[in-house]
Amino acid sequence: MSDELKRLQEKRATIADKMAKLVEVAEKEDRGISSDERGQWNTMRTELEAMDQRIADLKEAIEHRRSVEVPLNPLPAETREYELDDFGNPVMLKKPSKDQRADEAQQYTDAFMALLRSGQPGMLDLDQNQRQILRDHYVKEERAQGVVPSSSGGYLIPTTLSNRIIETMQAYGGIRQFATVMNTTAGEVINWPTNDDTGNEGEIVAEHAKVDEGDLVFGQKALGAYKYSSKVIRVSIELLQDNAFALDSFITRKFGQRLGRITARHYATGTGSGQPQGLLPAASVGHTSSSPTDINYKDLLHLKHSIDPAYRNMASCRWLFNDKVLLQLKEMLDDNNRPLWKPSMADGTPALIDGDPFVIDQGCPDPASDVVTMAYGDLSEFVIRDVLGFTLHRMVEKYIDYGQIGFLAFMRTDSNLMDSEAVKTLKMKKAPK
Repeated sequence: MSDELKRLQEKRATIADKMAKLVEVAEKEDRGISSDERGQWNTMRTELEAMDQRIADLKEAIEHRRSVEVPLNPLPAETREYELDDFGNPVMLKKPSKDQRADEAQQYTDAFMALLRSGQPGMLDLDQNQRQILRDHYVKEERAQGVVPSSSGGYLIPTTLSNRIIETMQAYGGIRQFATVMNTTAGEVINWPTNDDTGNEGEIVAEHAKVDEGDLVFGQKALGAYKYSSKVIRVSIELLQDNAFALDSFITRKFGQRLGRITARHYATGTGSGQPQGLLPAASVGHTSSSPTDINYKDLLHLKHSIDPAYRNMASCRWLFNDKVLLQLKEMLDDNNRPLWKPSMADGTPALIDGDPFVIDQGCPDPASDVVTMAYGDLSEFVIRDVLGFTLHRMVEKYIDYGQIGFLAFMRTDSNLMDSEAVKTLKMKKAPK
């Protein structure tokens, strides 16, 4: 399978090289591309997109096979170097080895999967060791004062499965890939300090003259923890008992899809009232388009240059929009009648829009009258806060008359843009009435 991946990557590189040379010829001759060259370009672009999809599918298949064959992601290592004894003296802690952590992670994953496949309430189908392992990772719902596992609390989803959920979520929301993601073990409100000093500069001081004061002005933005659910997913007992049924892949895919769709929308356009603060509403408008529905090259230039060069010259700056906008930009020519979109020269490297990478996020709205549809800037200034990963609840009695077991996942998260000057947006012109 890896040989096939290498063959596809080599073929893709050949196509990208031909596309680059086509534009280079036009640039050397100081002209735009001809209609015939434009046709060749579009044909190669279509072929390149199909090749990218085949490569992505093959990589996913390879990764899935590895995740089944080899246990990944051991449980987090103990970070403390020592603890205090009864007399207050420090005692060095013996940290578990890498093999021990991997073994513990695999034991928990095995116990977790046994619980998922169990058709009995509580943990009656599990052996004593598995029960103890799960109790150690049980999360109580404090407000309900739950004390019995699987009644009001839930179980932490193993790291390997959690990573698959996040990967699926990222397919719906590209913002998460480039934002600053902070994980906490508790959900109390966090006040994040903010400061914008771009309007200040130094000064020339005469001999014996007093210098002016220019204090830094700090603000703060709060990050809470909104609770999201996957909604209940019901699976028949017959499927659960069938070992050929890839329950882990099914559950993680469905949880990731459902949570990915809603969090992508909120990370992009959330109001900040009863839901996370989205990036597009939090950023200020850098430019308003000249058309209510179409984006042109000058709109992109104005948006890009609305960002202070201190941010714009950073490697972390990139475009943000949905797939429909990308299609418009792929068909767009610059002022020299050359394609604005440039393909990546190698698999795994980003394609470029006007020299900058871009992020596809389906939470961003389509271009429409008076709508903020895209952004540009340093997306790392957008902070996403997650609490304690994902928890899973298994409901046996509720759907037993249907011969089904219910599964429900929860995650807690919030977001906000911490530097309002780091990202600017493009707002579509309001259509006349």
